[in-house]
Amino acid sequence: MEDSKSKRMRIKLVSTNPLLEKTTLQDLEKLDLVRARGWVIEELNVFDRCIDAIICDYFKPPRRQDFEEIILNSSIIGFPQKLNIVINIRPDLKKICNDLKQLSNIRNGFAHASIKTRSEINFTEKTKKFTKYLKVINGGGKLDEKLPKDYLKDFWILDNQIRDKFVKQGVNFEERTLQ
Repeated sequence: MEDSKSKRMRIKLVSTNPLLEKTTLQDLEKLDLVRARGWVIEELNVFDRCIDAIICDYFKPPRRQDFEEIILNSSIIGFPQKLNIVINIRPDLKKICNDLKQLSNIRNGFAHASIKTRSEINFTEKTKKFTKYLKVINGGGKLDEKLPKDYLKDFWILDNQIRDKFVKQGVNFEERTLQ
C-alpha cells in the first residue's frame, strides 16, 4: 500500500446547496423544521461525496463516473460501509470516519424520526404552548426526545469539527477540493 500522506489529491466536490457555504448556527435557527431537515440531509451528502472521492482516488477505477454512480450508489453501499472502506484504505482518517458515523446517526434522526407535538396548557394564565420534538434512539440505544433546535445544534457543532479535521488532512471545503 502506498503512503497516503505523501500523495497529493485534487478532487472537486461540488455543492448544489447555497446554504452549505459558511452556514452559521444563527442561519440554521431561522429555518423551519422541514428546511432544517433538508439542510442536515444535504450536508451529510457533501461528506458522502467526499468519502466517494477518497475511495475513487484510492482504487482509480477506469470508468470513474460509472463506479461512483453504480458501485458507490448508496442503495448498494451504505454510508457506514463506505466509512469502513476508508478506514481500511486511509487509517489516518479513522477518527474522522468515527465522527462521521456519529453525524450520520443525527442525520438519520432528522430524516426518519416522526415530528411530535407536545401541548402544555396553563389554565390559570390561560396560555397554550406547543413544543415540537423528535423521538430518536440515542447513542446508548435508548429512546430519547430531542428538541429539533438542540439536535440541529449538535449536528452543526460536530459538522464543523469534522470539517476542521478534514481541512487538516487536506480537504478544502471553501473550494470543495481535496488537495
